[in-house]
Amino acid sequence: MRGAGRQQVDEEFERIRGACTRGAAPKGGSFPEWTRDGIESLEEFFDGTAHLWDARFGAGYEFLHAATADQIPSTDDAITILDVGCGTGLELEFIFERAPHARITCLDQAPRMLDEVRRKYADRRDQISLVEASCLDWPPGLSGFDFALSILCLHHFPPDTKPRIYSSIRGSLRDTGVYIEGDQMVLPEAEAEGLALFEAWIAKLPSGRLGAWNYDISLSVETTRRLLLDAGFSSCEQVYDDNDDGTNRHAVLVAR
Repeated sequence: MRGAGRQQVDEEFERIRGACTRGAAPKGGSFPEWTRDGIESLEEFFDGTAHLWDARFGAGYEFLHAATADQIPSTDDAITILDVGCGTGLELEFIFERAPHARITCLDQAPRMLDEVRRKYADRRDQISLVEASCLDWPPGLSGFDFALSILCLHHFPPDTKPRIYSSIRGSLRDTGVYIEGDQMVLPEAEAEGLALFEAWIAKLPSGRLGAWNYDISLSVETTRRLLLDAGFSSCEQVYDDNDDGTNRHAVLVAR
């Protein structure tokens, strides 16, 4: 499908999404119309659509990948970076612009996403290590990083699961290490609405609290900051906001 038109990409994307294992739709008439067909397996969804990901989402989120990468200082040093939930590595080009000699460990549970990273950055294979694992099944040996970052990944996890991930990320960093998160963020009232639907539906599905289903749990900046501090970071600063106060808001946080 590489080189296909946008309509072809969209149609194939939706076909794959529809073929994924599905969690049951919620029962009752008070749920949104879009829930009626249930919800797709997150693992199958990401693995199945990896070859279409850049064509579908690459250009639309350049602003967030760039804003997140901008928090890494420009340097010629071989700094070490952990990319949590790297996907197809859309952010890597922005990172290498700032730190051309960086050594990056890419962590993702979808093998075909990692295949895309391997294909796109074959000329930097000596600088990139690929780790196939979920951020909830943290692999041993990830430690001593100068930076860790996560972009558009952790909104699939509820607030009572995120501290486990944040603690793992904190433990992977040097004492002076920095964690950078670029993700969907919402105002507190929208957060409450999303969490209510999650608790009434997704949380009741198998492994629903463990990010098993393709449901977005967008939290507020305030809640995300609190979770990061609770996980052991000593400070957390918001450094970017796309100034959209609605449900499509995005922000970048830096935690130390």
